[in-house]
Amino acid sequence: MSFFFVFGLNSCKYECEGFPESEVKWIPYERGTELDYFSRFSEISFYVISSDRTRASEYRGIGVDENCEWEGRYNTDLVSGFRITEEKVSESEGYSTSFSELDEFNYNLQPYFTNGDVIVSSLGDTTINNTKYINAYLIEKLVFTSNTSVSWFIKAENVGVVQFFDVKSNLLWTVK
Repeated sequence: MSFFFVFGLNSCKYECEGFPESEVKWIPYERGTELDYFSRFSEISFYVISSDRTRASEYRGIGVDENCEWEGRYNTDLVSGFRITEEKVSESEGYSTSFSELDEFNYNLQPYFTNGDVIVSSLGDTTINNTKYINAYLIEKLVFTSNTSVSWFIKAENVGVVQFFDVKSNLLWTVK
């Protein structure tokens, strides 16, 4: 028993960083936030029903915890067949944005990125419907199935999803 006590006192202390403040601009929403989008025919409102950002933590042990990763995410309620979920898991992983179970985009935010499923292009600072968005990216799906609804979306700092295009209904949804 005393061996484990002494061993525990002398084991290494490790710190796991929490979700970095620098990433909040890409996963910006907290539970309870309302996200309003409009198209040429109608409007839809999503509510963020859950959000999570890992907090910094520390532990003692004899080796590095391989699960010492940070993550941040939010997801909305289901509206008109769409549920927006955005997440980022540690530096080693990219971003994931989904609009339904069949409409998921996995990507990195780089001026030009492709993984065979999506292509990412930097739009820089861009204006859409008289609103300026900072550091925007166009993320396009390269592989379509008959179940694909969203073919592309635009993501910008401090806004998340600015626009998405629903190919099934031929509607462009833009955040208000």
